Amino acid sequence: MNKKNEVSVIVLEQIASKDIVSLIFDVAPRKVSSRVAKSADHINKAQRLIDVDDEMGFIRLIAAEEELVVAIFEQLKLNATRMPEHSDFIKKYKNHYVKLAFPPVLICLASIFENIFSTGVHLEGFEGLRWTANIVRKNNRVILRISPENSKKSFDLNPLDVQLNRGEDDERVSDAELFLEFSRFIRERAGKSVKEFVTDRADFRNKILYAEDAGFATLYDKLGEVYEKSFVPSYRLLLQVLAVLLTNVPLSKSWGVVEQFISVYRRVLSECKIIQTQDSAQS
Repeated sequence: MNKKNEVSVIVLEQIASKDIVSLIFDVAPRKVSSRVAKSADHINKAQRLIDVDDEMGFIRLIAAEEELVVAIFEQLKLNATRMPEHSDFIKKYKNHYVKLAFPPVLICLASIFENIFSTGVHLEGFEGLRWTANIVRKNNRVILRISPENSKKSFDLNPLDVQLNRGEDDERVSDAELFLEFSRFIRERAGKSVKEFVTDRADFRNKILYAEDAGFATLYDKLGEVYEKSFVPSYRLLLQVLAVLLTNVPLSKSWGVVEQFISVYRRVLSECKIIQTQDSAQS
């Protein structure tokens, strides 16, 4: 049995590119790659359930997302000495709330970065230029390639060697500001508070599977539409992040986008009473 457990991962290659997916299986330890392979297995089986049993297909798609989150958790554990502290939420990896809160935070921060690069970034000596940034494979690494408009020149960076700062003064965006941005992001997209959104996202799976006194939930959207609109962007970002973590390390445990992400993610879990932070314990 190979590292992919004989599961077809073509569906993942269609989502995140063959370069990214093949690199993951080339370099990932077994406990990481097995989760990615199982994610592909869930997606393959979900697609066979389209217009047959959309609700069970939806459960498969959720499970695929959760497996990719656990793959990232496993990689963080394997590199604990070089990553920001994460043991408080990693040990709760079986909790659906912990796993299903991860992608929205990731998507929000990715959206912030996308907005920054679409309006231009500050690089000394190249002020005033507009840039685009893409995650690409370069040999056995995944890097961030920054390219100016109307130019063949580009810069390759470790994607973990960046940080969300405030304009050109290099002042770090605070954790509170990032959490507020995430709260706005959720409010605009879902019309809910952070706690309501995470709770509803995690509970919907159970409400489809199990009846309550008042009845049970039904999936009204078509599975194929939900897959393309909601799950594919999440899978793509999770796979890219996993590939980045497998082939790069941050400059510092207390600096950079990984530390910022974990800080916001931890605050989200604290708001939902899933973990207790020092701040929440004092309040």
